[in-house]
Amino acid sequence: MLLQSEIAGVWRRVLATVLDLLILHLGMSVVTRSMMLSPAGMCLVDYAIAIFYSGLLLGMRGQSLGKMALGLRVIQGGGGGLDYAQTFKRAALKWLPIFGVFMLLAVLMPDQLRNRGINSEMVESIEKDPGSGMMSSLVILMGLALCLFLLVRAKRHPDGQALHDCVVGTFVIKTM
Repeated sequence: MLLQSEIAGVWRRVLATVLDLLILHLGMSVVTRSMMLSPAGMCLVDYAIAIFYSGLLLGMRGQSLGKMALGLRVIQGGGGGLDYAQTFKRAALKWLPIFGVFMLLAVLMPDQLRNRGINSEMVESIEKDPGSGMMSSLVILMGLALCLFLLVRAKRHPDGQALHDCVVGTFVIKTM
């Protein structure tokens, strides 16, 4: 059983995730810059990169770069080190709500944007389908509601576990 003083707070974990997203954004922009993919394809590649980044670092050190910067570590519930199957499953579950919303939005984009990418002239010339704007807004609101639910759930959990931690049996603790 972990002591309350060892358990990482939710907001510290959120900040570590934001740092990881910034690091991932830099890496993903370099990797995907030359790829000719649809927006949905780009989201899938970005999701795969995020899973690889988190799964690999957590398997090697128990920490992503964001967690290292904020003094956090992921540990196995029963003690001992994390195995790669556990870390990759955790990473896939952790990043799914974020990248899932982007994938849905990419699928709902007009065909012109999907095939050519976005530039200012083209955006001005596209006739907008009133239904697609409403659908995109609905997806964004559902994504925000899901993130809020997951945050509140982690905050109320006695051990501060997020849903992905409960599924794979891990905890996030403070190292400093």
